[in-house]
Order: sequence, then structure tokens, then C-alpha cells
Amino acid sequence: MSNANIQAGLRILASVEGAEEIKKLADEIEAAGLPAAHLAEQAGKLRGQFEQVSAQQAAIEKYKALSNELEKTAQAMQAADTLLDGLHESMKNDAAAEQKEAVAKLRAEMEKLAQKETDLSAAVRDARNEMAATGVPVKKLAEYQKKLAAESASVTQKLDALASEAQELKALADARIQLGLDTDDKARQEIEKTKQAYETLKNSGTLSHDELARAADLQRDKVYRLERSLSDLRPSLTDVADELQGVVTKAGGLAYAAREAMKFETAMAGVKKVVDGTPEEIAGLSDEIKRMSGELGIMPDKLAEIAAQGGQLGVSLDRLPEFTEMAAKMSVAFGMTAEEAGDAAATIANVFQLPIGEVGRLGDAINVLGNNTAAREKDIVNAMARIGGTANQFGLAAEQASALAGAFIALGKPPEVAATAVNALLQKLQTAQSQGNDFQAALEGIGITADQMAANIAANPQQALSDFMPAVRQPSLRLVFIPTKTACCSRFPPGSVLP
Repeated sequence: MSNANIQAGLRILASVEGAEEIKKLADEIEAAGLPAAHLAEQAGKLRGQFEQVSAQQAAIEKYKALSNELEKTAQAMQAADTLLDGLHESMKNDAAAEQKEAVAKLRAEMEKLAQKETDLSAAVRDARNEMAATGVPVKKLAEYQKKLAAESASVTQKLDALASEAQELKALADARIQLGLDTDDKARQEIEKTKQAYETLKNSGTLSHDELARAADLQRDKVYRLERSLSDLRPSLTDVADELQGVVTKAGGLAYAAREAMKFETAMAGVKKVVDGTPEEIAGLSDEIKRMSGELGIMPDKLAEIAAQGGQLGVSLDRLPEFTEMAAKMSVAFGMTAEEAGDAAATIANVFQLPIGEVGRLGDAINVLGNNTAAREKDIVNAMARIGGTANQFGLAAEQASALAGAFIALGKPPEVAATAVNALLQKLQTAQSQGNDFQAALEGIGITADQMAANIAANPQQALSDFMPAVRQPSLRLVFIPTKTACCSRFPPGSVLP
């Protein structure tokens, strides 16, 4: 069973069990005299929505996974076919035994790939039919997935509302219990007063024998009635409290929604600590994050964490929605956690003094680099956060810094190693006039003096760097321009090609 099917099954199971439990509790609450029919009705509707959305999401994920596997298999088949053509070409004049054996193995592998391709094609066709059967429009998958995410967020909000109502019912039950305890105390006090009144009359010696007998009867009757009302009162209130107490703790789906709502409120509390805003402004930001959650398909508490990251690093309250959306998209596109994306986006914005909109455009540029080089987007962003101060001081624009970081990372080095190399290089170039004889001699070896380098950097930092970069392709010069003390150059082997 695919992971998508397992996740969908868990969601459906949780919603079904939660809905059934809510319906059962609603019946008990109504039996206790409290209105709760709407709980059962809404639980039934939410159950149906969960089942439909989960089934459609599982169908889409299954189709996409199979399609991706089919594409990879087709590519492998094409590569094998190309390799076979090459082997045939090399065997035109004379075929060695090893070549014949290689051809036989390759043909056997191609037969397996062909069978796999056939099976996957059938599976993709079946998956497409399954999607259609659940009502998913095959030609508009991306758009429909957004719609499903919005529906899922809407269901979550409705569960939040049910959880809040359950909490109110619990508070009502607690109040009624408290009232019962108050009545309990009053009844006991009244019993004690009745007994004391009888003893006072009895000890006064002013009553006749008949009057004293009648007072004793009245006292016994009143005490009996008070004790009877006390025993009748307490069990009924306790039973009601027990039934209402279970609304949140017993309902699986409802408890889950309550926990998610609590996570979001906790995350929003983190936002409040780092931004200045009125309660109304914070409430508006909260609503905006919930709306955004439906559009992006990211849990609200994760978006709130991004907002908190932005606020902590100086993003103003009015720009937080824009910042949060931009960082969330980076998180999804670059395969980063929400916290990593928020931290990196805010750091880059601060270091390069970029407006939020410009950070979004920089993200697009980084995405292009990731698609066209061996560097991953998340590694480029990681390195940029490390080289930002040096690159900004050198005079590089953010896009130029991202390209430089990507070029070093494309050599196969971790972002922290690449960032160390970039920082060392830029710092040495910027202080060329104060570097040692070996460094200045190396510069002269490529036809430029330290004074000229300083002038070039002052006039056009990017052009100065572009003119210089061919020099570090030479291993003998690379060790001069990027010092080994940075613990990075030994990891760039002499045969590697720098940008």
C-alpha cells in the first residue's frame, strides 16, 4: 500500500471514529437536558467531507507517483537503447567476447525495463481512471490540489469551532457542578440550623410536653427532606459533568482538532512576543495565516512559526503576511523546513537590505540556478546566509552572490564549505593591497596589480570578480587566493573546475 493511501486511511479512520464519538456524546448531552443535536449533524457532515477529500488526495498522489516512476523507467530505457547502439557500432568490425556478453546483459536488462514500462503504463491508466471515479479532473491536477487543500483547511476550522463549543459546554458543566457544591453546603448548613433550633427550644424549658413533641416531629421531617434533596441532587450533577467532560477528551477527531488549534495558538503567542501590534492587528494576522494555510496546503502553526521568525528578525507587522507567504513558498519549492525558510529569508533580506518583494524575486532566481546547475536551492540559500555580510561588503548584488555560491556548491561541496571558500576569496580580493608578497605576485602573474584590483572592485565589483575568476582555475594560484587555513581548499581537489 502506498504512503498516500496509508495517510488517507489514517485520516478517514480518525474522522470516522471522531464523528461517531461526537454523535454518541451529543445523544448523552441531550439526555442531560442540554442542546447538542447540531454536534451530531456537523460531525456527520465532516465525516463525509474527510472521506471524500482524503480519497481524492490519495488518488492524486498515487497517480503522480506512478507517472513519475513511469517517466524514470522510460528515461532508463532510452539510455539503455543509446548504450546498445554504441555497443553495436563498436562491434561492426570485430566483436570481442566481453562485448557480446555486455550486449546480452544489456538486452536482458532492457527486456525487464520494457516489461516494467508496460506494467507501469497500465497502472498509470488505472490510476487515472480512479481519479476520474472520485471526481478529480485529470487535466487540472495542480489547480484541484489547491482546492482540496482549501477544503481540508476549511474542515479543520470547523473542527476548531466544534472544539471551542465543547470547551464552552465543559465550562457550563463545571459551573453547574460548582452550583451543586454550593447547594450541598447550604443544605448541610440548614440541617445544622434546624438541629440547633430544636436543641435551643428543648433546653429552654419553656415548652410543654406536647409542644416539645411537635417540635421534634417538625425537626425530623425537615432534616429528612433536606437530606433527601441533597442525595438526589449530587448524583445527577456529577453524571452531567462526567458526560460533558468527555466531549473533548473522548472524541478522537475533535481532540485532534483541539490539539491543532492549541498548536496554532501557541505559535501565535510566539508571534505576539516579537511584534508590536494591537489585539485587533494580531487577530487580523491570525485570520490571514489561516486563509494562507488553505491556499498553500501548509498547517497554520507552521506558517505562524515563519511569521515569528520574520518578526524576530525585524519584519514589520504589516509586512508579515507577505513575508510569511514568500518564505512558505520557498519552504515548499526548496525542500526546507518552515523554520529554515523563515530564518534564511529574513537573514538575506536584512543582510542585502532587500524589500520582501525583492526576496521573492531572488527566490525565483535561486530556483533557476537549482534547476540548471548541480547545486540544490536549499544549499544555495544556506550558503547565502553565510556569505551575505562579506558579499554585501564586497559590493555584490544578491543575485550575483547567489550565482557565486551556487557555482562553488556545484563542485559537490557542502554549503558551509563553499561559503567558507567564498568568504575567504572575497576578503582576500578586497584587501589585496595589504596581502603578502605571494598573493600580490600571483595577481601580477595574471596581469593585474593589487592597486588595480582595488580600483576595479571599487568601480564594478561584479566585473572585477568575473575578470578574476579564470585565475583560480589554475591549481597553483588557487591555493594562494583561497588559503588552506579556511579548511576548505584541501576539499577542492586540483582537478576541480571553479566558476
